[in-house]
Amino acid sequence: MWSIRYRAYVAASGRVVAVGPGVLWHLGAGFAEALTCVVEGDGGADRTERAAWLHDGR
Repeated sequence: MWSIRYRAYVAASGRVVAVGPGVLWHLGAGFAEALTCVVEGDGGADRTERAAWLHDGR
């Protein structure tokens, strides 16, 4: 379901984040780590960062 609400982006450095309504979700330092996080879960780690500059479009 996260892929419906969040769009994933890869930085030039390789870091992968997903952007959603008011939240940045740090998926991994590289594609392989991000894919592992998405497929296997994050083990309960809090990878979210509130981003006030992102609004939910309301």
